[in-house]
Amino acid sequence: MTADRDVEPRPKRADAVRNRQRILTAAERLLAERGMEMTLDAVAGVAGIGVGTVYRQFSNKRELINELFEGYLRQIIDSAQAATRDPDPWRALTRFVEATCEIIAGNRGFATAMSELQNEAILFEVHRGELMLPIAVLLDRAKKAGVVEQSMEPVDVLAIIGMIHLVAAITEPVAPENWRRYLAVQLNGFRTDAAPELPLHPAALSSDQLNRARAAAAARRKQP
Repeated sequence: MTADRDVEPRPKRADAVRNRQRILTAAERLLAERGMEMTLDAVAGVAGIGVGTVYRQFSNKRELINELFEGYLRQIIDSAQAATRDPDPWRALTRFVEATCEIIAGNRGFATAMSELQNEAILFEVHRGELMLPIAVLLDRAKKAGVVEQSMEPVDVLAIIGMIHLVAAITEPVAPENWRRYLAVQLNGFRTDAAPELPLHPAALSSDQLNRARAAAAARRKQP
């Protein structure tokens, strides 16, 4: 009997972990589709579990979105820390920035959280040290190797990522990968002659693509 009591809680804990992951996966999808109009009831429906189960895990929508946002930040922090182990300073820096932009550009839920979550700045501050330290290391190595301008600062790296986020949001409906071209433009602006120039690809948007991207952005702004 004692052994049975010891074993009994384990499936419950495993179920709770699985349910939490199903909730987060459903919320990520709905956040991308509906933005802050997402509801916990809708999350329960997409996850295929009861509403009560969702509320046992998250007391409100903002708490759920906070956890999603922290998960996105953790991916970026892990990417920055991994990049510091690359022996090539220019490659390490550029690949980190590209990997971060991939996380943001490929995930509209992240973009929504960045744009609309009121306490996003607070959450960012909590993780600032973890994020800024490896970025500073990457930049310092690149400066010492003479592959980036000495005036470049860690905040410039964040600014580049922010600008690419905006480009990706506009061009995603017509050319989802087009942000890579403008990332190369930004990074080439900070490199020195000692670093290889990044190729500008994909091709620039055509006039038709640009007009369609503008129309799609205008349509999104008009949505209730």
